[in-house]
Amino acid sequence: MVTTVLRGEDHILECRKTLSFWDRFRGLMFAPERKAIPLVITPCNQVHTWFMEFPLRLLYLDEVGMVLKNEQLSPWRFGKKVPGAKYVVEIPISLSTPYWDSLKSGQFLKLNQ
Repeated sequence: MVTTVLRGEDHILECRKTLSFWDRFRGLMFAPERKAIPLVITPCNQVHTWFMEFPLRLLYLDEVGMVLKNEQLSPWRFGKKVPGAKYVVEIPISLSTPYWDSLKSGQFLKLNQ
């Protein structure tokens, strides 16, 4: 995994980006919340929170960084498939802020590649 930055207006979120199938498969499963770092999963349009101990803020983005869906998902749940999503940003709920929580569909974020 590599480090990347997600930017929105005056807000910056340092994340790890998946590079392999196994990185995508594992996501934040089994990670203790105190050590969890936001994760950008690509290609991805659906996630689950099985084997997770904490809820996630999920941002589904298309190829140009437009927010398609923003949701909170509790542990042991399946998220809905989001057509057109290329990226899913998993933010441990303890690291989310009102800015990330309030993003609406149609807003744009910049993801450093």
